[in-house]
Amino acid sequence: MSIKEREELLFQKLREKDASIVADGVICEQEFLNARYKIVYILKEVNGGKSWDLRDFVYEGGRPQTWDNIARWTEGILSWEKEFPWLDKQ
Repeated sequence: MSIKEREELLFQKLREKDASIVADGVICEQEFLNARYKIVYILKEVNGGKSWDLRDFVYEGGRPQTWDNIARWTEGILSWEKEFPWLDKQ
């Protein structure tokens, strides 16, 4: 069973208790499986709405402000041994 199929089963069960839930999970399964490091970001909220799929939103480009931060965090995680001067991050 694929990750997407397992996610769908989970969200079906969750929607029995709360139909307004926003689906989330792996955006591109093949890229996730091929990635050297599997980094999971857990964000506080989805910036509004009910009963939609965050995976689709992110796949289509999402919100640039969020991706700017996630790109910086990922760069820092994957380059933990490197010192980044503050001026390089503006």
